[in-house]
Amino acid sequence: MSVILSDFLDPAGYEEGIKALAHRGSEIHAVQILSPEELEPSTYGDLKVIDSETGAEQEVTFGKYRLKTYRATVQNYCLRLQEFCRSRGFATSCRAPTR
Repeated sequence: MSVILSDFLDPAGYEEGIKALAHRGSEIHAVQILSPEELEPSTYGDLKVIDSETGAEQEVTFGKYRLKTYRATVQNYCLRLQEFCRSRGFATSCRAPTR
């Protein structure tokens, strides 16, 4: 059994890595971990967003319209991961740590 704990937010994608584990005969359990702030940002205005893994920085402006688009994008990304896993018989869940 392979349990993968990740945000699955990799520019190169997550599909090939999961498929490689499954090809080795592992039972796959993918647990997507996103912070509460990633799921539901509470900060508005002009922001500098820093990728904690790469250090890449990007300046963005978050208002009501951008926030609505962001929420839809995050939801669709989570659904794509779930569909990818379910279509291959892998278990999947999404978790947000509590503070």
